[in-house]
Formats: sequence, C-alpha cells, structure tokens
Amino acid sequence: MRKTNQQSIGEIMKTVLKNLNIEDKVLESTLNDLWEKEMGVTIARYTTKLTFKNGNLTVFLSSPVLKQELSYSKEKILAMLNKSLGHNLITGLTIK
Repeated sequence: MRKTNQQSIGEIMKTVLKNLNIEDKVLESTLNDLWEKEMGVTIARYTTKLTFKNGNLTVFLSSPVLKQELSYSKEKILAMLNKSLGHNLITGLTIK
C-alpha cells in the first residue's frame, strides 16, 4: 500500500514562506492594505510604517494626538483586525 502525504497548496506555501523567513513580511504587506481599509484613509495618511514580527503589530504614526487616541482603543483595533483576517494572528499591538 502506498503512503500519501497530501497537503493543500496553502499549507505548502505557508511552510515555504516560514522556511524562507518571509512569512511575517508577506503578512505585513496584507496588514498594510487591511489597516487602510479598516481604519480609514485619514488614519492611514498619518501612518508612516507598519511592522509585524512574532505576532506583534507595530504601528508608527506621525501625529502625537492620534497616537494617544488610538492607544486607548488598542484592544478594539486588535479584535477588528483579527476578525478581518479571519484568524487571531495578531497577538499584540504597539502604537509608536
């Protein structure tokens, strides 16, 4: 009897991305698009950079007032982004 080791294309891609250490970078690109969609154009305009590493999303903003406002809503933002992703991939949110 022949053994089959079948995997979906998605599983294979995830393994390849992880092995190449670019899984977080690919997700970072997705999060950039998602950030503008979920947070709106105005907030995206003040966002200078997004980074994602080891489950933590770091958002860099150019407005001190907006940094303060968003820091009060971190849990809500985290839940909203994870819901849009369909998975709880983001475990932490840092606003700088």
